[in-house]
Amino acid sequence: SPEPQCWKWKPEVTSLDELDDEGDSASMSNSALSMQFMVGKETFISMGGNENGSCGLRFNEDFTRGDSAPAKGFNNPPLPGVSNFQVGAVEVYQLVSSIDGKTIE
Repeated sequence: SPEPQCWKWKPEVTSLDELDDEGDSASMSNSALSMQFMVGKETFISMGGNENGSCGLRFNEDFTRGDSAPAKGFNNPPLPGVSNFQVGAVEVYQLVSSIDGKTIE
């Protein structure tokens, strides 16, 4: 059976005021990258970006394959224990309001 674990997102910069006053574009770029923790496109969805282009968790467009690497913002090991993997099952959840029981869109 799986052993769930959680890695809390830890941004290096918590506000734009903390960015380099000198306007150092490399510093701003790295900070922006670590704050960009989720990306979705037609060909993939990913969470936890890195400077080298790897992600904490990335799935292809039809959720049949994925890859994982340590992510700067999460400080996690590769999640399934290997870098590249096949997806066996996907669970989908929908948020429901506790007040009226209606789905949240």
